[in-house]
Amino acid sequence: MLVSTLAIELLLRWPLGLGDPLLYQPDETIEYVLVPGQYHRFGHRVMVNSAHMRSDEAVLHPRPEPAHRLLVLGDSVVNGGSHMDQSDLATELLPGLWCEAGHDVPLVVCNASAGSWGPANMLAYVQRFGAFQCSEAVIVLNSADLQDRPTFAPLGPEQPTRQPLCAIHDLVENYGLRFLPRDAPPPESAKSSTFPANDLGTLIEELTARGVRTSVLYSIDRSELANGLHGNAAVLRDVVESHGARWCTTEGQFRATADAGESPFRDDIHPSVPGQRALARAIVDCLGPSGGMTPAGASIDR
Repeated sequence: MLVSTLAIELLLRWPLGLGDPLLYQPDETIEYVLVPGQYHRFGHRVMVNSAHMRSDEAVLHPRPEPAHRLLVLGDSVVNGGSHMDQSDLATELLPGLWCEAGHDVPLVVCNASAGSWGPANMLAYVQRFGAFQCSEAVIVLNSADLQDRPTFAPLGPEQPTRQPLCAIHDLVENYGLRFLPRDAPPPESAKSSTFPANDLGTLIEELTARGVRTSVLYSIDRSELANGLHGNAAVLRDVVESHGARWCTTEGQFRATADAGESPFRDDIHPSVPGQRALARAIVDCLGPSGGMTPAGASIDR
């Protein structure tokens, strides 16, 4: 019995990559953030720095040479979660694409994101942590973000708050228990009474007030690639342009990926590995001409 249990544990931990889930912690204003650390899940490496970003700790440190600093805000499309290795993320690919586009000054990218974050979560994050002396920001949204509002409900098994005792415990607690009958969840008690579009407008204003040139990149889903943009896209675009931000979409880059015989999606919404490359190219396109630059050796304002 002991040998069988050990064999199952080893099988779950190494070939399947269970036992080290990406952890979350509740937050009274942001709703929840990622717990800093390095995780290994499903064969993927996940890095979360001390500012709860899906980025290396080095992005928070001043550089001796000039660098263009970019803040990317988003949800699971940008974050990738445990399904995406750190090296395959669009934000990790951006510095190389930036140089390939002919820019002489290196690009430093801060990936501030978490699964299911909406404009209100992103706004609360920027209000708490600042813009990290980034001269530009790209907010990545999709059609679901028009309905997204924080509920501040207890975090469920999809957002574990502690490490499991072992890989078997991980399998049962974070996967098996999802399919068992449960009591109805408590009523939602959203602290934000504002419409999500208002949160987006306030987020743009907050970044602009900090001297950050802001763009919004609309990430299309599988159905939009086939049938055109949903109506929510037009509503979001009106908000973005009324607040003086630039509006872009991933449609061109995702379509080019599909035309090349690669699917840009791993499900209906989230980018695949080729989709992350397309997302990175779409961000470079959205940035356009270079904005400001962080002074050499400047400290990072959080």
